Amino acid sequence: MPAYIQEDRIREIARKASMAVKQAVEYTALDVWGNIRENSPVNHGRLAGSWQMNRLSSLRYKVQTAVAYARYINDGTGIYGPRRQPIRPRSGQALVFQSQGRTVFARSVRGMKGRKYIEKSIEQTEHRKAEFVETALEEVGLI
Repeated sequence: MPAYIQEDRIREIARKASMAVKQAVEYTALDVWGNIRENSPVNHGRLAGSWQMNRLSSLRYKVQTAVAYARYINDGTGIYGPRRQPIRPRSGQALVFQSQGRTVFARSVRGMKGRKYIEKSIEQTEHRKAEFVETALEEVGLI
C-alpha cells in the first residue's frame, strides 16, 4: 500500500508546531514572572511590584527588577551570602543601624539567610511546563 506525503500538509503542521512552541514559551515566561511577583518577600511591596517581563524574541523573555537589594534578599548576605564572611565596617570601628526603633552598634553581623524566592518561583513553573505545552498544542489545533 503506497503512502503519499502531502507537502502542504507537512508545512501546515510545522507552522502550527512553531506557533505552539512560541506560545508555550510565553506561558512559561508569564508563569515565572507571576510566581516571582507572588513569592517576593513583602515589607513595603516595592520589590514584589518591581518585577518586569520583557520579550527579547519569540523564544526569549527576560524577567528582571531594578531594585538593587533583590539579589541580597534572594541570595543572602554575610556568612550566608556568596562571600561567606561576616559583615564588618568598611571604615570606623562599628556598624551602626536601626533595628526595632533602636540604634545598634556592632563590630560585625552575621548577615541574613537568602530567601531563595527566585529559585522557588522557577521550580513552581517547572512543574507546569507540560501543561503549557499541551495548552499551546490544543490552541493551534495539533491535539
